[in-house]
Parts: sequence; C-alpha cells; structure tokens
Amino acid sequence: MLTDGPRPQPDMFDDLASTMAVVHNIMIRCLNSIHQQAPHVRAADVPAFLNYALTWCQMLQLHHDGEEEMCFPAVERMAGEPGLMETNVEQHAAFHDGFDAFKTYLEASQKGEVAFDGQRARELIDEFGPSLTQHLHDEVPTLLALRRFGLEKMKDLPKVFEEEAQQNMGKAGMAAGGMLAFMSHDVTFEGGLWKNFPPVPWIILVIIRNTVYWVHSDWWKFAPVDRYGQPQPQYARPEQS
Repeated sequence: MLTDGPRPQPDMFDDLASTMAVVHNIMIRCLNSIHQQAPHVRAADVPAFLNYALTWCQMLQLHHDGEEEMCFPAVERMAGEPGLMETNVEQHAAFHDGFDAFKTYLEASQKGEVAFDGQRARELIDEFGPSLTQHLHDEVPTLLALRRFGLEKMKDLPKVFEEEAQQNMGKAGMAAGGMLAFMSHDVTFEGGLWKNFPPVPWIILVIIRNTVYWVHSDWWKFAPVDRYGQPQPQYARPEQS
C-alpha cells in the first residue's frame, strides 16, 4: 500500500503564514460585520457604529503601513532581493482609493457633514472589498514562498513582524484597536486551534474581558464575537432598520 510518507514538521515560515492568516481573518470577519449590518443600524446606534467601523479602518491602515514601513523592507534586505515585495505594495495601492473613500464617508457622517446611509456605506465597501480580500489571501502564500531563501537567511523575520504588531497595538490603543481585534477573533475557528491567540497571560485576558471591554462596550455589540471570543448573533438586523 502506497503512502505519502511522513508529513514535514511546521517551520518558521508555516508559523508566520498561519499567524498572518489569523490576523487577516480578524480583519475580514470585522469588515463582514460592518457590511452586513450597515443598512440596518438604527438612528440611535449610528454614533457607536461609526466608531466601530472607523476603528476597523484605523487597524487596517496601521497594518498595511506597518508592512510597507517595516516588514516588507526587512524581507527584501534579508532575502537580498530589492523589489521582492513590490507586488504586495501594488496590491495595497489597488484598494487604497476605495478604502479612503469609505473612511472619508464615515468621518463625514461622524462630523454631521452628511447623514449616515448604511446602504451607501455598503456600496463603498463593495468597491474596495474584493481587491482587499484578494490581497489578504495572496499574502499568505507569499510568506510561505520565502522558504526558498532558507531558515538561516530569514531567521529574524518573526521578530520583525512581532515588533510591527506591537507597534501597531501601541498606536491603536488597547481600548479601541486592541479590543476590536479581540472582538473579531473567533476562538471556535478550526475547532479551537487558535483559541489562545494572541498568546497573552491569563490575567491580561481577565482585565481585557472584564475592564477594557466596558470602555467602549456600545461599539462591541456590532462585533462578530462576544468578549470571550464566541460567535454572537448579529446585532443590527433587517427587522430593526
């Protein structure tokens, strides 16, 4: 009987790509919640919803700025191939205008310059969403492909990505951007494989769930999961609009 032989053990590149996929899933899961609920948000809930959506915008902007400023240049230096990550930069540019239009619309609504129209918000997402999600999917195999340069040459890669993530969290703030990440991470995904992501001490989780959560608790009713990472019912539904 033929077999495929033993499976190779996951290496640094598998770990890095898997972690990036989880981060991207958080981004996509949150955007989906915005897209699905936008047309059904009641007038009284619009301020909280706008804060929720703008926090997502901030997190995406920080993520991609961090990649272009820190991660991609580091990858090219380690690999010794200038321009190696140019395709990824071009993909960022492909959805930038649409993303910026969406963010500008939310900001104008928040300032009272335009009345918030949830259907318009959904249309704006539809304009950049496909390019964004395609980029997020494509970035994972791009990281796996770095294996060809060897573990020794790329050994500092996890450290660079970790520093970039910590820098972003510092800019976003735990009560807003950090909490949004927790409120968009489904701990049941893949049978609970990622339930301990991100790896933080249990006492920090207790503080996040029982203290930090309440700073902007009205925002998180729109989130895809509850404060324990369990999927929660959609808050803004058609029958409420």
